[in-house]
Amino acid sequence: MIHSTVHLGTYCLAAAAFGLASHWTYWVHGHRVRHATWTFLFHLAALFILGWKLTSVQGNLLSGLGATAAIFLSYLGTLFTSIVVYRVFFHRLAHFPGPFFAKVTKLYGLYAARNSQVNDHHTSLMRQYGDFVRIAPNELMVMAPEALSKVQGMTSKCSKKNTGIFDILHSKGDRMIVALLEKDEHIARRKIWNQALDTKLLPQYEPKVRKEVMLWLDTLSKIQGPIDITHYMMLLSFDLTGAVGYSADYQTIKTGKENRTLHLLEASFKPFGKLGFLAWPVQIALELGLAKEQKEFEKLAVKTVDERVADDSEEKVDILKYFLQDFRTKQTSFRSMNSIYTESQAILIGATDSTSGTMAWILCYLIKHPSVAATLLQELEPVFGKTTPGEFSDADLRGLPFLQAVIDETLRLQPPAGNGSARMTPPEGIEIAGTHIPGQVSVWVPVRAQQRDERFFAQPDDFIPERWTTRPELVLDRRVYAPFNTGRWSCVGKQLSFMIMRMVIAHTLWHYEPSFAPGEDGNDIGLKRQDLIIAKPGKLELRFTPRKPRI
Repeated sequence: MIHSTVHLGTYCLAAAAFGLASHWTYWVHGHRVRHATWTFLFHLAALFILGWKLTSVQGNLLSGLGATAAIFLSYLGTLFTSIVVYRVFFHRLAHFPGPFFAKVTKLYGLYAARNSQVNDHHTSLMRQYGDFVRIAPNELMVMAPEALSKVQGMTSKCSKKNTGIFDILHSKGDRMIVALLEKDEHIARRKIWNQALDTKLLPQYEPKVRKEVMLWLDTLSKIQGPIDITHYMMLLSFDLTGAVGYSADYQTIKTGKENRTLHLLEASFKPFGKLGFLAWPVQIALELGLAKEQKEFEKLAVKTVDERVADDSEEKVDILKYFLQDFRTKQTSFRSMNSIYTESQAILIGATDSTSGTMAWILCYLIKHPSVAATLLQELEPVFGKTTPGEFSDADLRGLPFLQAVIDETLRLQPPAGNGSARMTPPEGIEIAGTHIPGQVSVWVPVRAQQRDERFFAQPDDFIPERWTTRPELVLDRRVYAPFNTGRWSCVGKQLSFMIMRMVIAHTLWHYEPSFAPGEDGNDIGLKRQDLIIAKPGKLELRFTPRKPRI
């Protein structure tokens, strides 16, 4: 019995000792995100059993709960005190600068993401503390020209394993390509994606892209008044991704409304952005069945693939065709159909948000810089109808340097992935810019911050497409430019995204003159941007005035 103060004190001391021991024998060794649910349930069960036992012994509910609270708080208090002291004074990153609370707890990420613009917060930290900033207890943000190649390059030993987000991105026992943690497995899966998105295959996908672009132009011709271009570019990208990915005909651009699949796709991003890339709450929600919209999205992805498989034919040319062809071979890297179900989510996630946001930003910049729009129109004029009567062909657009420069400059200022994602250093650590980074540390290379740094780009905050054509002196160090990532983790769909952006922007600008709607100043697209896994631009109200035919 522990009804006496002496006995209660003894149990509290024992609980405190257990808290201290658990920290030094368990918590400081390895990464525990994937064990978050087990840890949560274990402590919950321990609390319940302790409360039940003490209440039974005390014979009084209030006394039993009081004793339970005292013992459990002794355990937690000692555990967290030990964690704080270790992280501040003895952790391998203790000598790196950064906000105090970022050193103490990853919950600092909630503060960093309080307005859903965590990338801007991290950029401000880099300006305040320097090129090496501790942004979480075991996370370092590093800004240096060679950082990308050292952390994410082809020869880098850094990995995605144990970085948090990638550890929990799995579905039906398998992982999409972006979340494959083992190098060999990623290489094998990447090979299939490369086959499906080979540059030589882009002409096969072009008719699908052209069809959706024509539907977009037809929709514009019927719209009266301003539209939110951020919303419509999302719809268009979603329709394009569905068509090229699995020959789906979503037609959301025609209705002007997102369908259930698009809604769920958007919903799947929000927890990460709101939580500041804190992974363990998402892991718990997923494993306890609380993330209902995420599960529904997974089911819709399965349904989409099954419908495509049931309607399979040689005439269908899409990404899924190459997945299925590989799956039917003996040397396939797909473990089962679950692998393809999971990759079908990657098709939608990878292309929809990244491409749509960039196109919305391009139109915004063209309105703010009419001379750039005029130069682009002059470049477009000779190739209109050159290969395809009355339309643009991507074969012709691909050779236009200024069009590509407009896209590249937009991606410099507004990279879809913001400041990127973390990689875990190898046990021996790595060296960047003369600074040793210890092993088993998550390292971030802030792409957005680097691409807006005056050491790497002259006039870094200005939209100057000419820096990629006639004014190369404005690019001071091209190594930091990586809007689609770099190395073996670079975006596999980059060339498809470029084709989509070229076709959409060229046709839209040729047929219509975009302008800000009354009351719109083009600021909210940035001010109300949301940094989820992919940066989502804010609302942008535009009007589209038909141009007079030139040819």
